[in-house]
Amino acid sequence: MRLTGPGLALLLAPLAGCIAVSQNPPYPLDWPAPAAERIGVCPVISGRYVNLGQMHLEAGAACPATGAPERGLWDCSLRLTNNLGLAEDGAMASLAQPDGDTLTVSVTDASGAPGTVRQLHRGRDFQCDAESLYLSDTRSMLGNPGMTALGILMLSGGANHHSRAFARNTAGELVMTVRQRMVGYHLVVGMSGTMTNHLRWRAAPAPAPTASAPTP
Repeated sequence: MRLTGPGLALLLAPLAGCIAVSQNPPYPLDWPAPAAERIGVCPVISGRYVNLGQMHLEAGAACPATGAPERGLWDCSLRLTNNLGLAEDGAMASLAQPDGDTLTVSVTDASGAPGTVRQLHRGRDFQCDAESLYLSDTRSMLGNPGMTALGILMLSGGANHHSRAFARNTAGELVMTVRQRMVGYHLVVGMSGTMTNHLRWRAAPAPAPTASAPTP
């Protein structure tokens, strides 16, 4: 369930007796700086990357051992394809930007053969700002509309918001910054938290050229 308007405002209202937790490490100083190249209003993030990424050691999110996140938050996946909406876990991920409003994501094997393809569109699937191309979502902590309404009646509820912002760095790697925000309440006790994580995917080597058949 996505929350907008009055429902979201109610769940995010200021609360008495709030417990706040914040874990927001800055962009890793030992990683190359973000690149400045752009296509239209979006940064250039196209390329071929090793699908399994690396999380910076100063992790902000607490990734559960079960791999099951809180409803509406990032699932802690290190796979680039998963973070861009593909369930497949191929060895490589290829991103293409035919124009400033389109992002094409595909799974490829080590030889470069394409697999499943997903096309995302700016304004519907992602947005761009001065720093990144990003995806975001806000959901009720209680799930479906019925449970959320029941929670409001019992003075209990909350909302989770997360965004995944992508930018390429000067070394040709793809970097994702995950920002998560949670606000919840029960009776007069409120809880809030913000967390930030940084991940990166290294550029994949170019596929080996296919050997041509010998000339008779």
